[in-house]
Amino acid sequence: MILGRLPPKLICNTVVYHLNFLELDKLAAFAIVNGFDELSLQRFMELSEVPGVQNDFMDNPNALSIQPIFALGPEDGLAAA
Repeated sequence: MILGRLPPKLICNTVVYHLNFLELDKLAAFAIVNGFDELSLQRFMELSEVPGVQNDFMDNPNALSIQPIFALGPEDGLAAA
């Protein structure tokens, strides 16, 4: 505002998957406390590898194995809801 410009609009963007689905309340609290204007949640979708393209990220032993939220068991899914 000092230079006569509006402050930037801050958006907290995250991909929702089976490991962080139960922690979305904490993410929302983080966004509020840190002054984000918007919280954007994108659902994780499994995609098959592109034929004919080297997708070595799929073979990375350090990669975190994530799954869609429907991979949660019934009890976890109900608790999250």
